[in-house]
Parts: sequence; C-alpha cells; structure tokens
Amino acid sequence: MRPILIMKSLVFVLLLLLSSCENELKEPLNYKENLSEEVVKLKITSQLLSEIAIDENIVMEVKEGIETNLSYGLDEELRFKEVLQPQSSKISIRSSNHQSKLANAIRDVFNNSTIQLRTSINGEDFSGELEEFVCENNIQIYWPYSENWNGKELPVIAYNPMSDDVTEIMAYRYHNESKGISRLDSLVIDEEYAMEHPVWIINKNEFDYDDIPDFKDGEIEKNGVIYVSKSLANPNDNKIKTETRAASSVFLLGTITAREQHDSWVNGGSEFDFVWAYIVPNSYTQCDQKRIRKCISRSDIKKGRTHSINLPLNVNWTEPQLTNGLMVTETDNCVRTGNMEWYCYLELYKDNKQSRVFNCFYYGKCDELIHTGVYWRSNVTSRYYNQKHANKGVSWTMYMQ
Repeated sequence: MRPILIMKSLVFVLLLLLSSCENELKEPLNYKENLSEEVVKLKITSQLLSEIAIDENIVMEVKEGIETNLSYGLDEELRFKEVLQPQSSKISIRSSNHQSKLANAIRDVFNNSTIQLRTSINGEDFSGELEEFVCENNIQIYWPYSENWNGKELPVIAYNPMSDDVTEIMAYRYHNESKGISRLDSLVIDEEYAMEHPVWIINKNEFDYDDIPDFKDGEIEKNGVIYVSKSLANPNDNKIKTETRAASSVFLLGTITAREQHDSWVNGGSEFDFVWAYIVPNSYTQCDQKRIRKCISRSDIKKGRTHSINLPLNVNWTEPQLTNGLMVTETDNCVRTGNMEWYCYLELYKDNKQSRVFNCFYYGKCDELIHTGVYWRSNVTSRYYNQKHANKGVSWTMYMQ
C-alpha cells in the first residue's frame, strides 16, 4: 500500500474514533457550573438518559408520567423514584408491566452505557451510585412546555447546573449511528428553545417525596397542605359537601390565575400557598389555619390560564368571627430555619364586646410573599363585595357560599 493511502486510512480511523466520543463542550456565555458532587451526578444522569431518549416508546411513557403528575396537581415532572421503585410510588402512571421498559432502560444505561463520560470529580466514577442517588434525593425528569410536544421530535437532555439566575444550560443529544458508532452531541439551550422543542431537565424537586400525599390511594392532603388536582376542581366535590353540609356561611377560594413567572425556568413552574386563618368556632380562644397549594406550570403562566379551585377556606364563618386573615406565598420549601413571620390579629365579637385574637403566619426565607390581608365578614357577605384580588402577577377570587 502506498504511504499516502496509509495516511488517509489512519486519518479515517482517527475520525471514527473521535466521533464515538463526546464532543467538546461549548459553554454558554453566562454559564457558571456548580461543580459539587450533586451537580456532577445530575450532569452524568443527563448524559446517560440521552441514550434512551432515542426510543419513541420510552419518550411516550415519560410523557404519560408527566401528564399523570399534572392531573394530581403537581408540575411537569416525573421522579425517578416513581419509575424505579413503583411499589412505593404515590402516583399511578401505567401498569407495572408497561413501566418496566422505562425502568429497565434507565438501569441499563446506569450500569452498561456505551457513552464515554468525561464528567467526574478527581477521576471518581459515580455511575454505580446513580440509581440510589436519583431515588433518594428527589431527582426527577422535568419537561417544561410538554404540552407543546408534537409527539414525534425526540428530546434533548439537560441538567440544572445549580447556578443563580441561569438562562442558558447545556443539553445533550445521542446519536446511534451505523457500524456500532455512537456520538454524544452537546448544545446550548434556553427557555425559548424549550418552548418549541422537547427538553428533559434533570433537576431536584424542592419538595421531599415524603411530604406529598399518596395520590394513588386517594389522599389529597399531607402535613396540613391540601393539593389542588383536576379531580378537586369541582364545587360539588364530595369532600366539600361533607365539610360544609351543616355550615351556613362557607367561604371559598374560587379561581387562581398567574401571569408572572416566580422561579427560574430550569426549576419549574410556581407553587402558590393560600394560607387562611380563622378563630376556631365554639372555643373562640385560638386560631386555626387552612393551607391550599396550587402548582401552576410555566406554560399555564405564559398563557395566563385560569384554574378553578372552589375549595373552602373557612367551612363555617360564623358571625362572632368578625375577621379572617390570608397570606399568599410562592413557596420554594426551603429550610425552615429562621422563618419569616407575619403577625395578624383577628377581630372577635363575643359576650357583647369586641376583642382580638393573635395569630402568626410563618413562611420560609426563600419563599416569596405575594399578599397578606385581613377580611371582614361584613364585607364579604355584602352584595357589593369585590371578590377579585391581585398582586405580583397573581390574581384570585374568593366568595361566600
């Protein structure tokens, strides 16, 4: 063989070898990655999941899981725990036989991936620890604007770099080419890209799995928080009828609309907590609170969709309870050390005299305070009562039934 032909053959082989490895990463302009062990594992997981995101059936199964979470009042999310540990899942995606394809595919790439990973800390390989990591640390697949998916385009897989105010992130696309050659491409994406193309973001859910209800068994409340799901958005719901059967003055949260994003796009939509305080009837010496949580996706916020709630804030607002109090927050469920406080005095009329009962609302330092207010019963029962309220891009209605 001539020397020039040998050289061409060597170059061709070298190009094939290079194409089988990951491309050099091009970092976004404003991109500063937090190189903690947790972020490294998120990055590895995103790279590995790109290998299974080329299977249309698996993509469809993830989409079904996203839709199920949305129906339970959660975000466009699918936790790995729900897929890999279906026996302890609190949602019901599909039958276990169908779920096993996604679960088996995830386990296979965690342990037998063909992708040559360059991401590690001090050369340590984390691949064998990933299943435990994603299941025990509230790691999930977040699919923003999933409703825009055309059912055909395959997703790119990104991860949350845990960097403040990040707008551009790294994503991966896997190619399984002919003759056993594979390639992992990297690209820089932003929210505009995610609105038009399918994107899975590997991130960490702010809410611990133990703190959400067992939706599969019919629970809607956990730790004093009522989650608003599609099945509850009905004023004739059995729960409401049971609570209000003997009541004469039921005060309800009617609708919620959000038109302003309150979280980074890589973290998801917004979770709004409506905390209502009232003096306990009969006792009239202490206060009680009811907390209703509504998650609104980024897509719903973008389109300004109105959500029907129709859940009672006070199931029996009696005449001696002159006032009730309301606090609205966009909650990020941060560590509750050093909570913020809003003090509220509720007015009471009893034994021919007016008095005040102290109540305190608590919210986390990283939660955003949307609204606080005191409401007089005499006003909300008036036919002139304006039931619509708004602040910081959030509007809601309340009414007496």
